[in-house]
Amino acid sequence: MTVRLHGEQQPELTGSLRAAGGEVIEVTVYRWSRTENCTPLRRLIERGGWR
Repeated sequence: MTVRLHGEQQPELTGSLRAAGGEVIEVTVYRWSRTENCTPLRRLIERGGWR
């Protein structure tokens, strides 16, 4: 079976499926991480008028 992951691993879910005898394929739809340079984000917020 295929388990669609949304940004992070889910070891409890996939582990229990494997323990029950399932062959599990994990598919990560997206990943996110913090950027070291927030300048582009700050510019976008300033141009949009949000603060």
